[in-house]
Amino acid sequence: MDDRAFRIHFARVHLNECRARRHSHVNRDFYWRLFESAQNARRQAAAMRQQPAQGGLFQ
Repeated sequence: MDDRAFRIHFARVHLNECRARRHSHVNRDFYWRLFESAQNARRQAAAMRQQPAQGGLFQ
């Protein structure tokens, strides 16, 4: 798994945790921390260049 794929996976995991915790009053602040972390991971993944699907063939 490359770094870009890891960032996307990381964001998806945090968004799933947000869904699980969003209705709990106790976890309200933690929900926003998870959501912010997921947003940052998606931004970082978007900023990385995506390798061509068959990029290894041309090296």
